[in-house]
Amino acid sequence: MSQIYEDVIGYLREKTTILSEIEKHIPNGPAYYDKEEYTDQTVRQLVEETIHEGYVGEDYETHEKDFANYDLVQEDYPANATGKFKVEEQRVTYYYIQKSSVTIRYIDSETNKDIPNEDGTPSKEEKTGHVGDSYTSEAKPFNGYILEQVPSNKDGTMTEEPTTVIYYYRKIKFNLKIEKIIKS
Repeated sequence: MSQIYEDVIGYLREKTTILSEIEKHIPNGPAYYDKEEYTDQTVRQLVEETIHEGYVGEDYETHEKDFANYDLVQEDYPANATGKFKVEEQRVTYYYIQKSSVTIRYIDSETNKDIPNEDGTPSKEEKTGHVGDSYTSEAKPFNGYILEQVPSNKDGTMTEEPTTVIYYYRKIKFNLKIEKIIKS
């Protein structure tokens, strides 16, 4: 986790609202609220925050949400997802990480088509992970082909946009001369 990320989390978790001394001493006094936020790990808010209202001492409960293309960061699950309303503002923040993918293709440079595996299945590979994850790929041997070009992005870091890694192969040309001699 980057230091900036840790500093921002610390700020979000420590942020409180100052209330007047009079309001603090009213038994079962005015309604207070907690804010429920859903952000990704770059601290980009995914949806508008949800505000829950209630009286001091009453129970509240929040829940994670499902977002297309995002996974909930379990190790940052908010400890205060459920609790009791307090005098000061409470902030419940759910952190998500964006999914990412890398497609690895093995292409015949003359036809610009994928080279099939020996059993006829597609040679294309798909790797999934999250933005910021590392990935590696390697060339594969194909009968009758020679590797022509290794891509510069064969290894790297997953990004918000899907990545495609392409290995180019050239078909090996064979010069065979067959002579048939017929003897009578």
